Amino acid sequence: MAYVTNDDYDPITITDEGRRRLSSALAALAKTFDALVVHARESLWAEDSPAAEWLRAYDELPSPADVGEVRLLIGHLFARCFAAADCVHGAAMVLGGDGTHVALATISRGCIEALAKASYVLTAANAGDAIRRNLRLIRAETRYVGKYSEIEVDGELVDAEVVRDTVEQVSARFAVADAASVTQLAAALLDRPTGQSSGRHHYSHISSFAHAEIDSLNIFLTRGDLRRPELPLSYAVEWAGMCIGTSTLIGWDLVKFFGLDGPILQRWASAVDSTTAALEVVAGRGE
Repeated sequence: MAYVTNDDYDPITITDEGRRRLSSALAALAKTFDALVVHARESLWAEDSPAAEWLRAYDELPSPADVGEVRLLIGHLFARCFAAADCVHGAAMVLGGDGTHVALATISRGCIEALAKASYVLTAANAGDAIRRNLRLIRAETRYVGKYSEIEVDGELVDAEVVRDTVEQVSARFAVADAASVTQLAAALLDRPTGQSSGRHHYSHISSFAHAEIDSLNIFLTRGDLRRPELPLSYAVEWAGMCIGTSTLIGWDLVKFFGLDGPILQRWASAVDSTTAALEVVAGRGE
């Protein structure tokens, strides 16, 4: 997978047929990715899977009771994957609509960030390392908790200081004092499909659209304003490709991590193949 920047801009606009094809492909992928996560959450994991091994890895944890932290991080993993599936579905809706398409960059960025967090945990060396990584994510996400008196946890308002103290106590038990950088994680995930070290550059580029930076929005100023922006084919393909590429990577990571097999595996493989083929056709690289 290759990514584009403003230097690679091609003024050719994506056709209505291309938008519909990409929209349909993304919607199908989102539905199947969501089903894959549901299956992983509700099925019995293979005995020799990393997920099952992590739950038995008492020797890697400060105490046997900390297996609860493993269950917690797996719950967080599912939540982030569900969020990513929702973003892929959102990308499908944007491409399938008649409005502006700047939002495709913002939604694709959200997909990348959610999956980057999932990837960070899934690629941990062992259960203890996974807990520490999840704690770094939590520390990054709760760093501004102190600004509020209460925050919502599982649908209920909880004293923010209690949340902060709990995070600090668990962090101390696992000797974690730093926080994860979502930017670095997103860049690392984007590097995986290409095998290159340009993820940071491309993440910054897609973020420039999400942040409405004029230098990037200029590509949409086809008639001097943003009332009816045109979506360049090259950007449509690359932004949709980011959703497809990262979702595919993490989907296969989930298959391996939970030891998934059976009909859901065939369904997932078929969805990946058909979505990738659709992207190639729209990009002009396939039939």
